[in-house]
Amino acid sequence: MRIRILISVVVLQLLVLAYMAGEREWIVRYGTVVHLQTAPLDPRDPFRGNYVRLDYAINHVPATLLRGTLTNAWGAAREAELRGKPLYAVLQSSDDGITGLEYVTDRKPAAGLFLRGKLERYGYSGQGVIPLQYGIEAYFVQEDKAKALEERRRRDGIQVPLEMAVAVSGRGVAVLKGHAWSALGIGLQLDSGTLSNRITQLRKATVQLVNVSSNDLAVVDLPDAQSLALESDALRSWGERNLTWVMAGKPRTAVTDADVVVLKPGEQRAITVDLDLPRWFVTNGPAPAQALRELSSGSMFRLIYRPPSRAACRNLTQAALIWHGELPSAAFSSGGSRVD
Repeated sequence: MRIRILISVVVLQLLVLAYMAGEREWIVRYGTVVHLQTAPLDPRDPFRGNYVRLDYAINHVPATLLRGTLTNAWGAAREAELRGKPLYAVLQSSDDGITGLEYVTDRKPAAGLFLRGKLERYGYSGQGVIPLQYGIEAYFVQEDKAKALEERRRRDGIQVPLEMAVAVSGRGVAVLKGHAWSALGIGLQLDSGTLSNRITQLRKATVQLVNVSSNDLAVVDLPDAQSLALESDALRSWGERNLTWVMAGKPRTAVTDADVVVLKPGEQRAITVDLDLPRWFVTNGPAPAQALRELSSGSMFRLIYRPPSRAACRNLTQAALIWHGELPSAAFSSGGSRVD
């Protein structure tokens, strides 16, 4: 009897594995394909073999994008209640074909495109960002390719995002299908001044946009660096949080042919931001706006290259060459240190 039970358990486990493998193959063949922008983190794990660990923007969900009962107060009890339960990330496409996040809910959507996820093991960190995983955070590749992928994403200080092709089933199950490299890379240089008491303060930042493809492409450099946005990186901050750029949501100058810069392969465009100018200040609700150098050194930010939409560029001479999408720089602190 014991042998029969043991055999039954083994057969059941094999059937479950076969079902899972078959489901993944079906999703790869027939699922809806979306593209998610990411950057690899660690090149390998000795306990799991050679792989590239992936970190997506949709892994870090701002509390403002929560819907359903997820909008209830968070805390240890709430986190424990949701542990192991499915959460659903509703997706939306952008101009460049890269899929972004519309909102996250605990109620399965009746239609549309969504990913089924769950809380990461370390849970809610209290920084206004909810960490989710979707089962697509590890990309297994051949041994000689794992480290090469990691090395290629940084080319002489320029970060080049991976764009992952992800097949999604109607139930929100996601399977990695392949990858491509972004045609545009981004670099960041910080310029800090030193006071008489040897305290370093961040004064300027330069974003480098580099054509890392084999074809010509164009970027948009609006006056006063309006092609860049400043965003708080709440996930990495240990200083002030809930900081908002004073220009967030405000209209930009209309793009003209003079703002379009065509880059040959390997060429770059540098955009420098004077962080002492009031337009680069941040605020926290009713509090007066502050320059980054006035904040504690633990407040973290990113500069985001965000060109005008395709619709806004459609009448330009070089419209077909313009790279559309969103490209974040490395994170940096208000004290002038950088975190890759």
